[in-house]
Amino acid sequence: MLRRFGLPALVLAFAIVLPPSSAAHAGLRLSDPLEGVALGDSPTVVRLSFSEAPEPSLSSVRVVDPNGGAHHIGLARRAPDDPRSLLINVRPLEHGVYIVSWRTVSAVDGHTSAGAYAFGVRMPVTGVPPAPTASAPTSRFELVARVVIIAGIVGLLGGIGANSLGVEGSLSIRVAVVGSLATVAGVVLLALAQREAAGATFAQLAKTAVGGALLWRIGAAIVAALAAGLAMVSRATARSIALSVAATGALFLIVVHVAAGHAAASGRSLDSAGAVAVQAAHFAAAAIWVGGLGVLLIGTRGPTPPWSAAAIRRFSTMAAVAFFVVAGTGLVRAVDAVTSWEELTATTYGRLVVAKALLFAAAAICAAFNRWRSVPAAPRTLGPFRLTSALELTALVGAALAAAALTASPPPVAERQAFALTVDGDDFATTVHARVSAVSDQPGANRFVVRLSDYDSRTPVRADRVSLGFTALDDPDVAPTRLALAAGPGDTYGGSGANMSFDGRWQVVVLVERGGGSVEIPLELETQVAPRLVTVQRPAGRSPTYTVEIARAGIIRFSADPERAGPARLQIECFDFIGDPRIVASMIVTIESQATGRRSTQVPVRELARGRFVADVTLAPGANAIAAVAHTPEGTRIRAKTVIDIVR
Repeated sequence: MLRRFGLPALVLAFAIVLPPSSAAHAGLRLSDPLEGVALGDSPTVVRLSFSEAPEPSLSSVRVVDPNGGAHHIGLARRAPDDPRSLLINVRPLEHGVYIVSWRTVSAVDGHTSAGAYAFGVRMPVTGVPPAPTASAPTSRFELVARVVIIAGIVGLLGGIGANSLGVEGSLSIRVAVVGSLATVAGVVLLALAQREAAGATFAQLAKTAVGGALLWRIGAAIVAALAAGLAMVSRATARSIALSVAATGALFLIVVHVAAGHAAASGRSLDSAGAVAVQAAHFAAAAIWVGGLGVLLIGTRGPTPPWSAAAIRRFSTMAAVAFFVVAGTGLVRAVDAVTSWEELTATTYGRLVVAKALLFAAAAICAAFNRWRSVPAAPRTLGPFRLTSALELTALVGAALAAAALTASPPPVAERQAFALTVDGDDFATTVHARVSAVSDQPGANRFVVRLSDYDSRTPVRADRVSLGFTALDDPDVAPTRLALAAGPGDTYGGSGANMSFDGRWQVVVLVERGGGSVEIPLELETQVAPRLVTVQRPAGRSPTYTVEIARAGIIRFSADPERAGPARLQIECFDFIGDPRIVASMIVTIESQATGRRSTQVPVRELARGRFVADVTLAPGANAIAAVAHTPEGTRIRAKTVIDIVR
């Protein structure tokens, strides 16, 4: 019966869950500079953020011009504030278009991905064809290796579990030994596949987190295999000890294997340790259930053995416990990785979750029939148990194969967009709350996502139309622009545009239209550029001066007299790089402090002389952020910002 139903199901399962290739996991989530952006100044560092932590020693990042000239300095390194980001230093860039190309290996599961994109410095990105991200495929070789590891662990734990149930003879131990050897072979195959994918030697791979996980897997698999082999030739007491050691090795291998997969990247509600614990429990319970059932089916073929009824009854209890563990942990992991109904049908990962759930449900129905009908009938006949268990095992093997394919598909939660800017606000009547997020905090092309919710209940709000209006607060002569957004998944609306085209403060008004009315939600964002060099001088008997250097544009100097809490006279001076006062057509100054409610407020400015201006301000205790925007007659825009800290 098992041969009749099992083999076709296995072939079908392999055809479904082992596609020619699967996308790599460490996908690019955010780049800084953003793709397609036209920067107002040269960046000093390029930052790439991925969905999983990359392995720096096996990754590369290059910054080149269209002619292939290299402008990066040194090698890519991990960002100190984010293990999922890589940094590469960049030489000062002249105006032009530059291409960032990258190739990375995930430190979590060893999968590779690569891609390239372009950005501009003081000019738009034109004439450079788009270079989409290329995910290196996960080979059938690696997928087969993972299936062999899973099958080996199932055989090892199933054999040990069946032995504890009272399956007589050496069958259960032989299954455990075969399973342990398959596990060793699977880990070796996985090491070969990941070395090939990383394009590195075994010595190089061994020095990485990916190689370390492989070494721990191999060690645990060998210990389990040696202990299982010792159990085969030992007497009862020594056999129990050896099987306990083999089971411990298998459980340790499960934890290491899970920690080197999706669980280590965690999701939206579980941290890495919690996700690994949940997934390891899921894996171990499923292995004991599937493996134990397989051994029982093999052991009860032919004439009815005398131990069968008691062993089947004990297995039914063990399988019931395993069912609840598998169902509970599987639900927790699925909810953690898939957060909407749409993702269950729109993503490969979601479809595999559905397939696994359906197969598991079929197995659960068979298991329930066995528990209430086949187990009581076992002392008289094993026919119902054999038939139903064959179907149950086929469904469980299919679910296990779907689980193997899940390890080669990125979960939707790992592919979600990361945001560099997020701001919240409400309309004047406090009826609608809006959260606006931007992928980049730099000027130029950007991706905006808006989430709407009811002000009181915080339940999602759907609208007929949503748009964003942009007004440059530091540049009142710049005409406002508007960006229409499209409805996205869940309660989101999104759109892309270069509406915030230069650095500074921007008022962003969310226009929500629904039914016969509309509401406006005013917000404020500030775009950034590469950090400026600020020099502070504190001459004796005079107010300190703050000199801000703007690359290729000159310097702006600030000083406040007196520099203490209360009214003060703020002086702003503009110079070129040879120290001559610069001709300025217009000057706008804003201040943000406790006195202004932490909002940027424009202050009146008077011109005293060429390149020299003065404004009356009120300094508050703590940080006072002061920004100046100067426009030259030839159309150059220069913006500088400094912070005057007043001791409380």
